[in-house]
Amino acid sequence: MKNCILILSFVLATVACIAQQDNNFSYKKYEGCYGSSSSGLCLFGDGTFLLYGYATAVFGTYEPKGDMLQFYPKRPPVFEVYAHNNPTIGDSIRMNFNGFEEGDTFIASDQEKLRSVFNVDANCFSAPFVYQKSGTNSAFTLFLNGEDDELESGEHSQSWHYVFDSMYNDFILIYNKSLRYYKPFSAYWDQLQEDGAEMQLSDYMTGKPIMRYKKAESDSEWDELVNWKNLYLQKSEAENELYANVDYNTFPKPEDIDYTFNKETNQYFSKHYKENMEDNNSDAYNDSRVLKKYLKIQPKETLQQKVLISVSGLPPLFYTTCDEPEISYQYSL
Repeated sequence: MKNCILILSFVLATVACIAQQDNNFSYKKYEGCYGSSSSGLCLFGDGTFLLYGYATAVFGTYEPKGDMLQFYPKRPPVFEVYAHNNPTIGDSIRMNFNGFEEGDTFIASDQEKLRSVFNVDANCFSAPFVYQKSGTNSAFTLFLNGEDDELESGEHSQSWHYVFDSMYNDFILIYNKSLRYYKPFSAYWDQLQEDGAEMQLSDYMTGKPIMRYKKAESDSEWDELVNWKNLYLQKSEAENELYANVDYNTFPKPEDIDYTFNKETNQYFSKHYKENMEDNNSDAYNDSRVLKKYLKIQPKETLQQKVLISVSGLPPLFYTTCDEPEISYQYSL
């Protein structure tokens, strides 16, 4: 379960919030975790759930239907874009691409033609993937060339067009790969007793009933899990912003008591900035002493019809392969 909690902390930087349902006493009888400490399903008394496993944590809502439970996972947007005005990079654009190696993705801007984010058969990935170019920008379009079940429209490809104020020059772009866990599923009960229940899930879980192994009473790990869940549900404001350091590692919103805002650099500086300087410099990626605030930008237009991905002749933004490490992408600022 502790591994599950660690996964949750990462999911909280990039996932969307669920509308919290009214407490309903009938949900209390389902409350608990089913499966094992490494994978399974946690049901909460407010009608929400957590599906967890290796590198997986998916929230959603559920409701009883007769002797069945129907589950509705919350699927994050295919693309998310966050923007920041970065006066330290002058007249240039910087983009951090997060998760784009997981899909057949493309980008075009008002200054550059369509090009793929990664080369065909890319491998040996070493994040962060940061692209920088001179000049300004006020719009770009992201494309996904995916499988039919990956796109809500059912089309083979789709595009998201973003328009923004030209003052924004520093971006975090996130691609959320479609997972089978985002599809609705159901479960039925073999038995429901005071001391536990056997439940069998449909579709992608095993055909064997799974037992409830954790209940709410006298369980500190369960209490910790509930606290994480409540924090997730309360993050409606944080859904529209991210905080990241210079290497694009994200962190929780800085507290006023611990940070001061520098208007000239548009950054938040820790009040303990000069403490443990040597240790922080040796691990720059996890250094949270200086943070930038990125605001979420919604797409102006999403093209639902089939989009033809043409060949522009431009190289991919990032070329990486285990066969040619000497010419593959290497991160540097």
